[in-house]
Amino acid sequence: MEEIIQVSKNVRTIVVSYWAGTLPEITRLHFYSFKHNNDLDFKYILYTDTCDSFESLIPSSLDWLLDEPWFEHRQIDLSNLMEKYEIPLFSLWKETLYYKIRRKLKKKLLSFLLKNSKSVHFNLLKKYRDLHLDKEIGFSFSHNQKFAGLSHHLTYRSDVFRSLIANEFTHENFLYVDLDICFIKQFSSYDWDEPFTSPWGKAKFANTAILFIPSTYKSTRVKILQEFKNASAAWPWILYSEKRCGKYGLALRSIEEFDPPWSLSSPVSGDSSAFMNKSDNSDEIVAWVDQHSFCFHWHNQWKCNPEAGSPYDLYLNRFRK
Repeated sequence: MEEIIQVSKNVRTIVVSYWAGTLPEITRLHFYSFKHNNDLDFKYILYTDTCDSFESLIPSSLDWLLDEPWFEHRQIDLSNLMEKYEIPLFSLWKETLYYKIRRKLKKKLLSFLLKNSKSVHFNLLKKYRDLHLDKEIGFSFSHNQKFAGLSHHLTYRSDVFRSLIANEFTHENFLYVDLDICFIKQFSSYDWDEPFTSPWGKAKFANTAILFIPSTYKSTRVKILQEFKNASAAWPWILYSEKRCGKYGLALRSIEEFDPPWSLSSPVSGDSSAFMNKSDNSDEIVAWVDQHSFCFHWHNQWKCNPEAGSPYDLYLNRFRK
């Protein structure tokens, strides 16, 4: 089959990721798989956060990265990036009222609010509802609200970062990736022609563990930034709702391509831990992923110790040769 190479050779592609704290050793598969499949000479930049007294380090087991010509490590203060793009800073209050409210709000109450959204009373709250309420998730407060308690919510900090950092690379193709992703196929075999991200299972919003914006799609960056300023929230169910992704021109590609654990047809459906465990069908899992997926998102599991013979281990042995 003829290779698909749609990334312009005249435009550099920048791949970025983010971490706050010591880089987990389990990310070695992420970097080995990137190196193995990077036949288009993409440039990789790992940003580690120095804001709020985070001590971000690369462990000795991964210091080989510093000698790789495709790899660069940069430190960043997330607060400075937010100020640069006029995003409200995190409230430093540590209260967890946000979580208590979400637990107490029942689905019946959410259904009532949505069904009565056309009444005079609820029209007064329409903007707040649109920016903070998701039918499946519930209420999500903005990070600058005093009771949000999100200043050390590392997943959310990553959501903020990925929604801003593309604006630092307006003349390059931009790819954001989470560090719990294993690249499966050569990059030249993939379609890089238009902006894309991954769906969040069957939910009506994206999972931006992978997010690509070509240099030619200037308006995509502009629209994401403007929506972020309006909402003051980077939650994917808010900032990357299906409706907003359509507004950005951001395609939601098939779940099989990025996230096999959320694909009903995959041999690991509903079980991301199967990637880390040896089983009788480890080879079957790898064969299915090889055929259907561009990458495998193993969903955090940062402290996991993958078993010998697990799909993780099989891919690690393949890519680090």
